[in-house]
Amino acid sequence: MPTTLVRVDIDVKGVAHVRDRFGRFITNIGRAQDEDARAIARIFSDWLRISLRNATQKGGWTGRLDLSLARIQGSNKRYFIKIPLYGIYLNQMKAHRVSVSRPPLNEWIADNLPGYDARYIFVRPHPWIEDGLRWGRANARERMQRGRVKQEIDKLRR
Repeated sequence: MPTTLVRVDIDVKGVAHVRDRFGRFITNIGRAQDEDARAIARIFSDWLRISLRNATQKGGWTGRLDLSLARIQGSNKRYFIKIPLYGIYLNQMKAHRVSVSRPPLNEWIADNLPGYDARYIFVRPHPWIEDGLRWGRANARERMQRGRVKQEIDKLRR
């Protein structure tokens, strides 16, 4: 009985191409993720600042809150915006009276209420964080749908 050998040839020419393409994807996806994270942090920063301006449009004192919101800090591919404690207070405090002898407040009174001579001023909250986060979420979603990570994934699919 004659023996028949079956020969199977496997073409491996495309393996190097796939490995190279996947390697570039791994490299590029890290950069794209970092760029998108920074861009999304910038979006939230911008919308929080707009919301703060809208909430205090009639002359509320914000100190350097606007400047601190403009700073995006990051470490280990994570980005964040630090909101000073008085920004949280401005958002959530109960309405109350404050002595005008406090230095930041008496400067604000001199600029905005000339001739004011009472010992106390009545202050109220200016809610701004929720609006800024809501508007930021809507814009961040758009960025994620057309961002660099999405582009890199689409490249891999082609």
